[in-house]
Amino acid sequence: MIRGLAIALIALGAGCGSTTANGNEPPPPEAAPEFKDLKELLPPAPTGFKSASDVTLRNRDTIFEQINGGSVSYLENGMLDALFGSYLKASGPESEALDLEIYRFDGETGALAQFKSMQGSDGKPWKGGSVAVIHEYGVELVAKRMIVRVNFNDGEAGPMGVAAQVVARQIVRRVTGK
Repeated sequence: MIRGLAIALIALGAGCGSTTANGNEPPPPEAAPEFKDLKELLPPAPTGFKSASDVTLRNRDTIFEQINGGSVSYLENGMLDALFGSYLKASGPESEALDLEIYRFDGETGALAQFKSMQGSDGKPWKGGSVAVIHEYGVELVAKRMIVRVNFNDGEAGPMGVAAQVVARQIVRRVTGK
């Protein structure tokens, strides 16, 4: 009797698959670590910078306040929530800052689709199994179901670029465990 009930429950569970908003299967837990709050992904400031400031969380209902018209494709690809913040240089003009954006999607397929819509096929394998584009003003990458951008508008390109990559690597390590 108990064995029959257990088999019935297993069979019932097997038939209850679910899909996400964009039709993707949800990732298994080991493939997409869960962070209850995206603030858990914020790394410490790189050397020469202050702790993250102006940290703002957005969800599907408020993302348009941050990225306005660009939000449509993010939502179509299954964006769940996002985090925005800045790391200001410890000394020097306030314009010298790293701007951080982290977007969490409902699956790896949606994150990669959004990344490719922005970067085309320019992404190259990078740290921890991520795919990244490193350019003269920062780094943009996709790691599992996250898109991460660490960019800067002002400051000496060499040191600012290194600092952007330091922040990005720390986030990739937290997302992938590598």
